[in-house]
Amino acid sequence: MKLLLVLKAIADESRLQIIKMLLQHDYCVRALSRKLGISEAAVSQHLKVLKEANLVSGERKGYFMHYSVNRETLHQLACEIISLASLEGHTCNHENAGDAPHNLGKCRVHNEQQCCPHKKEDHKPKGDAQHDGNS
Repeated sequence: MKLLLVLKAIADESRLQIIKMLLQHDYCVRALSRKLGISEAAVSQHLKVLKEANLVSGERKGYFMHYSVNRETLHQLACEIISLASLEGHTCNHENAGDAPHNLGKCRVHNEQQCCPHKKEDHKPKGDAQHDGNS
C-alpha cells in the first residue's frame, strides 16, 4: 500500500463520501452521481483516483460497473495510523543528540502475539521451527 497515495485519495470530501457510501452498498456511477448530486463525469474521476489508490474496485454487472471498497486497503491504512500514533517522542538532548533512541518499530498491535491480520508480513515468533519430536 502506498500510504501517501491512499491519504491523498481520501483527503477529498467527495471521495470520502463515496468510500462511506460504498462501504454500505455497491453502487454504479449513475447511482453515486444521483446520491451525491454531482455529475457522472465527476464521479468517474473520483473513482479513478480511488482505484489508483486501490481503495475501490469495479465489477461488471450487465451493462453497468458496480463499485465496492477494498477493505484490505482500509485495514492496512488503519494499521499504519496505529503505528504512527504509537511512535514515542523524546526530548532532544544536545549533548548526545546522535544517540537519541528512535522508536520506529511496528505498532503495538504488531508487537503482540496476535497481530493485525491485515498486515502482509509473516508474524510467526522466532524459534518456532518444526518440532522433530526430541524435546
